[in-house]
Amino acid sequence: EMEAMSVVSLAMSSLLDPHELLTMVMDKSKEVMRAEASSLLMLDQEASLLRFHVARGTAGEALRSATVALGHGIAGWVAQTGAPLLIPDAYQDPRFDPSYDKRSGFRTRSILTVPLKVKDEVTGVVQVINKVGETAFDQHDLDLFLSFASQASVALDNARLYERTKAMAEDLRQALEQERRLTIEKEKMGAYIPKQLVDEISRNREQKLALGGKNV
Repeated sequence: EMEAMSVVSLAMSSLLDPHELLTMVMDKSKEVMRAEASSLLMLDQEASLLRFHVARGTAGEALRSATVALGHGIAGWVAQTGAPLLIPDAYQDPRFDPSYDKRSGFRTRSILTVPLKVKDEVTGVVQVINKVGETAFDQHDLDLFLSFASQASVALDNARLYERTKAMAEDLRQALEQERRLTIEKEKMGAYIPKQLVDEISRNREQKLALGGKNV
């Protein structure tokens, strides 16, 4: 368990691709917790849906395009409440939706589902299903899985920060390029037009540009 957490921590400092990193986190959690399947679902706030982002196990391919309504099933309940769930017997829990088993041909017995949170905001959920060689997951498994979820949440936050930084850098690049073009235009006009008129054109352009744009 300590080795797996160490591998994940090291990967977080070297991998920038969030999909690659989250896939590795789910693979490691499935391996260490001896689960038959693992999955990561991301929350689509606008559609109030969870979408499968990573699905490992025999049913993974069948679930790749599946969605879960917020508040529906075990994953939807965890996403809506933000509370983890340890379910020893899925078919005895009224929140469990067996339709996913019917679609994939998989048989769910025990489920561990915990929320992914970034700055106390639920962004998705992670699950492991069916502990190999055991009838159900236990409290130790839940504590361990919460650690993996915490690592995944940090990875998501880092990925978001990286994407925002790239977008800001691109905005700055475009602004500097626009300024460079305007400077060249002004120098060219200065060769044929009186300086007073060039300055007036620049002021008018600056006023027009000031009407739009965005704060960065």
